[in-house]
Amino acid sequence: MANYKILENDIMKKLNLYFMTEFKFLYEDINIKGKSVIIKYISSFFRKWYYSTLFEDTVITPCYIAEYGSNVDNVYPVLKCKSISRIVNYDINCIQYSLDNHPICVDFRNVVKYFSKGVYLNEELQMDFADIKKIGDITSYDTEYISYLVMLAMDLNFVEKMPSLGVTMYCASKKANNLNNIDNRELLDQLVNVAFKIASTYLSDDFLGEKYIVSTEMVQDWIKNPIPVDKIFENTYGELAIEMSDLFLLENIDEMERHIMAKAYARGVIIDKWLLTPFSYYFKFVDLTYMFEYSFYDEMMFLINASIVANETGDESAFETALYSPCTLFKTSKLGKQYFDLPIDETVPELFKKMSADDIFDGIVYGLDDVKEKIMKIYEPDLTIYTLKVMDNKSKRSFSIKVREDMTLDVLNANIANAFKTSFIICQSYRFYKLPKSPFTEYTPSFMGLRGPHTEDTMIKDVLDLGEEFYYEIVKLNKDEELDSEVFTVKLDDIQANNE
Repeated sequence: MANYKILENDIMKKLNLYFMTEFKFLYEDINIKGKSVIIKYISSFFRKWYYSTLFEDTVITPCYIAEYGSNVDNVYPVLKCKSISRIVNYDINCIQYSLDNHPICVDFRNVVKYFSKGVYLNEELQMDFADIKKIGDITSYDTEYISYLVMLAMDLNFVEKMPSLGVTMYCASKKANNLNNIDNRELLDQLVNVAFKIASTYLSDDFLGEKYIVSTEMVQDWIKNPIPVDKIFENTYGELAIEMSDLFLLENIDEMERHIMAKAYARGVIIDKWLLTPFSYYFKFVDLTYMFEYSFYDEMMFLINASIVANETGDESAFETALYSPCTLFKTSKLGKQYFDLPIDETVPELFKKMSADDIFDGIVYGLDDVKEKIMKIYEPDLTIYTLKVMDNKSKRSFSIKVREDMTLDVLNANIANAFKTSFIICQSYRFYKLPKSPFTEYTPSFMGLRGPHTEDTMIKDVLDLGEEFYYEIVKLNKDEELDSEVFTVKLDDIQANNE
């Protein structure tokens, strides 16, 4: 029997059934080779789907619906894949998390106990799936999760490398004999502290001759006082923004810019793998929000293509680009606030006061226009008016425009293009971005075929704070029908409340 608590939960049962249906529908059409890749990482699909918005321009994710639609606190769904084969075989259990009996502590004890026999690990500290299934009654057989627990165990000296010839074996240390003498709350504290250190280590790096240090205190502060993920980029690697500005003067900007963007992309993967995923999906201390709707097809194809690249190049890290990408926003969960002794806001959102979780979910999933309209009328708060100053970086022409906070970047593009319409004839493509430029601080229209975030799904209030500026680049045909580009600086000058 499991030492963690599995509960029946009607709204989560509905959410989980929807995931299973959508996943299996597309999975059945994938070839056998593709199926073997996808099923191994099915937990990654579930994790991203659970934290992705179901309704554009809102934070209404499955996690959000489960939080306010459940009658019990701190209950989360955890996917448990029972076999890696072309046949889908998995459960999604609704598990209650608490500080005194946290499931990660239960799983950690079982993993360490299994190492008493000696276990083979590959270079990525991954166990064979057959070994994982022998561990016992753990919440998940996810390879990434088990590898993370092994890393925690090694950092805490409960697991150590065995002296052996030719085979990399690990076993439980003498210290592990005392593991049962540590109560769950004390063990949870130890795991959290090591998790902070691991995140700090991986987020700290060197680039272009500069050292970027992320302290454990910074990591802890982000979990306790969340900020938008692009702010983490700016606060952590802020010097890069200055260097990026100077690079516009260099002749080799294209080569250098690609180098910087590749580094920024790698950092985004690291932020998700070592910060966001552990503290959300493993510890449940934060709840994530991906502000673009989840596409099962796109994510499956992305993972399959990543596996092809990995096989052709021998670089297994290619998988990480498909498994991990940082969210847009995150917040400290109720469990996280209990752990850090933070005040808990018991206010129920207006949406859940006037509509049931079932009606909200059904209206969104089944595309009921009248229900979706009702949702937006309730969900939309009093609007705020933003004053933006837009300047053409080449001609230095500028103008100010007043817009609603919920204006999407797609509509803002049309406004800017219209204001400077004498400069060009046909818009070929455009993008908004912050410095340092990266796939995670860049917003493009969906027609460009890039993997989100997209301008149609992103509002001005999601990306700009007072006094902050970002950049708008448009690729167009000029009057001589030549392909050209222009860059504009967009700055948020003023914010005024508007209760209309």
